[in-house]
Amino acid sequence: MKLMGSLVLSGVCLLTACGEAPQPVSKSESSQPAPAGYGAPPQQAAPATAPATGQPEAAAELPPVPESIQKLEKEYSAKSGDAKVKAELAKAKLDYGNELMFKSALPPKIKYRAALKMYREVLALDPANEEALKNKAQIEDIYKSMGRPVPS
Repeated sequence: MKLMGSLVLSGVCLLTACGEAPQPVSKSESSQPAPAGYGAPPQQAAPATAPATGQPEAAAELPPVPESIQKLEKEYSAKSGDAKVKAELAKAKLDYGNELMFKSALPPKIKYRAALKMYREVLALDPANEEALKNKAQIEDIYKSMGRPVPS
């Protein structure tokens, strides 16, 4: 009898430690599907999309472009031939891309996409910018190594 009691106690302790202790089921719950991990097939979640656009959620969560860059963009569009404004805009976008990529607490799926966008914009202004080329290639390599398409 003592052996039987210790076996039962050991079984209860083991089940409790594993988080698999059986829970009582009320009659109202018995018609509900079993939760995942209890013999029910796993539920497939629908891909997250932004409410009205149908675009992936990550695209909807891109951080807004800083006001300083927006001001420089307006100035550059007014003075598109001004090399100084063009260089300032490229530098500001490069700095913001680096901040997103290396210092941001955003999740990788958001920060890499935003940083890649900035590096591409830098390269549109300054195609020979070595830092933007290097960082753009690094992000593209990360996507490729995960077997994911590089965002456009």
